[in-house]
Amino acid sequence: MGRLLLALALLLGVAWFWARPKPPPPGVLAPYPPVQEALEPEDPRTLVKGSYRLEPVARFGLEARLLSKRRYRYDRGAAIAPWGFALGWGRVLVAAAGACAIVWAARFAVR
Repeated sequence: MGRLLLALALLLGVAWFWARPKPPPPGVLAPYPPVQEALEPEDPRTLVKGSYRLEPVARFGLEARLLSKRRYRYDRGAAIAPWGFALGWGRVLVAAAGACAIVWAARFAVR
């Protein structure tokens, strides 16, 4: 019985390894810009997170490469947005491939 369970666990591990999502290889681009569509007025989804109330105004979709990410824990916005992502697509992605530095400063700053 123990060998059967071990064989089953090994088989499931191999199946997971081969079926897991794989990142695209270097050089594969995300050629299309993000798409954004306004929500209809009759689509009143309000998201509540702690003392924050968020009212979405649009839906969006994108295919991009993750250039950098940062975890936020201590600023005010960390309660609703604990991660920051720098994304690239199209020609920006080509230019950013190792040729630029991403600086994480002044999150949610209004200038």
